[in-house]
Amino acid sequence: MPIAQDILRILDHQKTSCRIPRESDEVEKDECMLSFDNPFSPDGLYTNLKSWQSYGREFVEKDSEKSQHQIYLFQKFYKHLKPETKESNETTKTPSLLGLGIENGFSGNDDSIELERQYFICVLPSFTLVELTEKDLPTQIAASAQAIIAHKGAAAKATDIWVPDIKESKYSNNLVQLKAGSIRVSPNPKDWQCAECGETKNLWLNLSDAYVGCGRQQFGGSGGCGASLRHFEHTGRTYPLAVKLGTITTDGADVFSYEEDDLVKDSALAQHLSHWGIDIMKLQKTDKTMEELDIDLNKGFILGFVLETRNCLVYLCFFLRVFDDESIRNGLQFACVITLNYIFETIKH
Repeated sequence: MPIAQDILRILDHQKTSCRIPRESDEVEKDECMLSFDNPFSPDGLYTNLKSWQSYGREFVEKDSEKSQHQIYLFQKFYKHLKPETKESNETTKTPSLLGLGIENGFSGNDDSIELERQYFICVLPSFTLVELTEKDLPTQIAASAQAIIAHKGAAAKATDIWVPDIKESKYSNNLVQLKAGSIRVSPNPKDWQCAECGETKNLWLNLSDAYVGCGRQQFGGSGGCGASLRHFEHTGRTYPLAVKLGTITTDGADVFSYEEDDLVKDSALAQHLSHWGIDIMKLQKTDKTMEELDIDLNKGFILGFVLETRNCLVYLCFFLRVFDDESIRNGLQFACVITLNYIFETIKH
């Protein structure tokens, strides 16, 4: 269908302001800058060919006025269920690494869904759609749109490959260890229990004084009584490193630094364990590492939200706009921040 003359005039007038992004440029093409609208939303998503920022139908006209630009890439995506096949019924490979887009990690794709993607040039304020293959479409505009479509996008680049970066503890080479004397830690997992509550799972051995206590309670209510952390506090925060019993092998173990508040590497772990009579060469893995627990949690819960498999997105921006009272809005925002912090903090040891 030929492009109307008034639309052609707008395209010709603004074609030079349509920019072609390079791979290193940041292109916000996956979600509205002001809401959760995306290409799957009923009204699709509009990407400004000048700023490379995207907006939903509710906000795109305001952006056009502000940017003095009328030409957008319109994206509308649809999800269709694929017919079931023998291959689709086979068990999906279980991730062994907490990472996205890497071998043995989460793929981030649902193989049961087929995506249909539609792209048009949209000219405001009339919201006229023009096919990208239209022969009268200026070359600069077509090139800008195609480059945005081919671009990875800021969101995809941010989550493409994520693997936890565990650093060497600053205490590895100068860890204070009390005199062992007659204290010896049994290599038999059946003998391990929390000194405070008697729990036999999620146990952490303090490498400075051989105290054995539970880890912190994890998201979902499991994990322990938190005795190991309390011991660190009650001893003046001077014994920072603890190793998770059951994860110790010749390849390493889960070591947590309470002072650094993170999982760390301990290059002298074998020496620190030997001080308490533990031969790292004779131990076998009997418990899940924190990474394995995170993977299990992601498979069953949090990753489902991220990938929308549970359709639990909350339209917070719209929700907050309902309330005129600023104190109510601030309270709701604070509550949401606290909730998100609770989710991510409680899955740590």
